[in-house]
Amino acid sequence: MRQLFFAIILLSSPLLAHDIPDRFLGQSASAVWNTIHGNITSFFEPKESTLSPAPPETIEQPHNLTPFQKLFRQTVSFTHNTSNTLTNVASQIRDEVKEKLYTVDQAADYFIQRIEDAGHTIMKGMLRETLDVDIDLLMPSFTNIKHHIHRLRQAVPQMEHAAVIDQVNQLIAYLEQAQKTASALQKAGVAKVSAKLAAHAITSKKHLLVTQFKELYAVYPTIITKLNELQIPAAGHIAHRAFNTTSELVEQIVLMHDSTGKIGPILIDNALMHPLDSLKNQVRKLGNAAEFVTSTQPLIVAAPPTTADALLEILVTFVWRDGFSLKTIAQEKIAELNSLIPPIKAQLRLLKKRSHNFKRIIAEFQPRLHAQFVAQLKESPLMNIPIAPKILLDLLEQEIEIVKSKLIVMMHASLALTYRVSRVIGIGSSLLESMNQCMGATDEQPFIHRDIIRGVGFVSQDIVGFSNIIINTAEALKEYNPIPFRDELEDVELL
Repeated sequence: MRQLFFAIILLSSPLLAHDIPDRFLGQSASAVWNTIHGNITSFFEPKESTLSPAPPETIEQPHNLTPFQKLFRQTVSFTHNTSNTLTNVASQIRDEVKEKLYTVDQAADYFIQRIEDAGHTIMKGMLRETLDVDIDLLMPSFTNIKHHIHRLRQAVPQMEHAAVIDQVNQLIAYLEQAQKTASALQKAGVAKVSAKLAAHAITSKKHLLVTQFKELYAVYPTIITKLNELQIPAAGHIAHRAFNTTSELVEQIVLMHDSTGKIGPILIDNALMHPLDSLKNQVRKLGNAAEFVTSTQPLIVAAPPTTADALLEILVTFVWRDGFSLKTIAQEKIAELNSLIPPIKAQLRLLKKRSHNFKRIIAEFQPRLHAQFVAQLKESPLMNIPIAPKILLDLLEQEIEIVKSKLIVMMHASLALTYRVSRVIGIGSSLLESMNQCMGATDEQPFIHRDIIRGVGFVSQDIVGFSNIIINTAEALKEYNPIPFRDELEDVELL
């Protein structure tokens, strides 16, 4: 009867707004908070301790952990620091329950209020004390990564809108028109063209074949003029900056792995370090090679012929010996070059969106963690306060999982963009070689500077290996992403 009467009083008391776990029923507020303090402290006791651990029924131990969860829980664990924010607050409230005669619920509310009033800055100390995770190491790395992503976003559009792009397009259009003119003369034949030229010399009578011949007559010096006007060094500088920024971005990610304590190897898996390090070096090497090729002067080392006989010999070579034509392979490369522009623009938009999301997630990291922690404590105070350290650990795991997923999406988007830009450079290099052959260059009598052609060859070779490294790294990123790749990474396919 006495037990029934006591239970009725407990249930009807206006001060007991929270549900009380069965194991606390019938205990005094002082006894309950002794237990709560012991539960919290037990998370930080060494394993050899004979003290009772936290009640097993309050700690969920899932059996089907994801690879990310396994890695996280193997890496991040509770410290042996039994004097920390959580234990100290619990200890103070336990003492005040005795002095101020708080009820169990009032004490629980006061515990939560202390955590809430401290603001999100309390998370920094709490994570360091309880889990040995130093946010002061992590946040600068995030800031550096964000900075380099912003620089990459700025560099690539400059390349896209560089003056040399329009100049190259105009040169290609001119060459294509010249090819059509040469084809028309080839179709008419040597005899007919010669007859019309002879008639024109005597009567000055206009004829289409004569006009076409004069147009082709001017092709060689015009091409030289257009090539010399190309603002290639400026474009090379922009490309160099873009590739160096990508290399620095990857380097920051490598540094984050090495310098951010426990969280670094969770965000960037150890197995990714070698491909990322190779990628970083290869990107910088490619950027330096591209700058060397584009800054070498002069571009044209053969002077344009000035005599009529020399120009006529070139014309004969262009028209009737098939020396001047855009080969099928060159036409394919031009088409491929044009096809790359829309996806590059799309990936720039995607990278902008991803970097904005990443920036927001990083900015909200501590406030969001604090708000979620307080919300869970409020949800069921007397169930959750005793396992507050475990809740903090689980919330950190969830937050790091989100950050890692977003970081991998950012890296993947950057790699996809860099991959396509490298293909543009590779195609441009091949076109330059084709141009050299088209103009009848030989080893003894070069048209374009030998160092440029040699450098172009090296760049082309580097791009093949570089592309393979990017593809392999991107596939590895997919493997180590904690959240399935669904929509976010489907938009960032390399090919």
